[in-house]
Amino acid sequence: MIIDVSEHNGHLNWATLKPRIEGAIIRCGYGQDIKTQDDRQWLYNVGECERLGIKYGVYLYSYAQDTTAARSEAQHVARLLKGHKPGLPVFYDLEESKLTAVARKNFYAFEEALKGSYRIGLYSGEAYYNQCLQGTAASYLWIARYGSDNGKVPSKKPALSDGKKIHLWQYTSKGLGGHTDCSLVLDQSVFAAGTKKKAKKSVTTLAKEVIAGKWGNGADRKKKLEAAGYNYAAVQAEVNRLLK
Repeated sequence: MIIDVSEHNGHLNWATLKPRIEGAIIRCGYGQDIKTQDDRQWLYNVGECERLGIKYGVYLYSYAQDTTAARSEAQHVARLLKGHKPGLPVFYDLEESKLTAVARKNFYAFEEALKGSYRIGLYSGEAYYNQCLQGTAASYLWIARYGSDNGKVPSKKPALSDGKKIHLWQYTSKGLGGHTDCSLVLDQSVFAAGTKKKAKKSVTTLAKEVIAGKWGNGADRKKKLEAAGYNYAAVQAEVNRLLK
């Protein structure tokens, strides 16, 4: 079981929590790279996890209304993670109802800004993901689906309309006998050590090559990109952004 925590959980006793959990995902902050939007318990929580040898990742709650703001949110994460080496991914928390139209583009902007430094994942609710994020080329998916939210694991797992693999299932906000968000690990790859393998080429580099005509057109372009191991949807989204 993985717990996720923020300043709203107060001052936690991590030594007591350690034998009950597999790891933690700590909120480092929310919104753009402004110190007043750092999570007030971030330094304590990350320090305790490192002191006690608890595997941890981080998440940042997004309020970005465009890709410029999303890149600032990525810098927010980079600033707070300086000197730290999370063993779990960095998750971008996308769930604001007013931002459904820009959520997908924002994820790609956030991912691109941090790629090569950390393993990047996406957090969202099942319904929100199926509404506006399906098909997103996220390497790790952390999906919320609560059911009755009574602290117990529901019988029905979340299901994504695009059939993507779910790595973490957040199933309650009332775990551990209180008000703690808990998630089940559905895929052990979230515990992979080290940083994400360096991509052969970044999405932006590929998009610029596509615009220059180096990857052909239409179905031929898609076939070539996928054969080379790249995500066609991610590249095309960046092409569309650059051509705006």
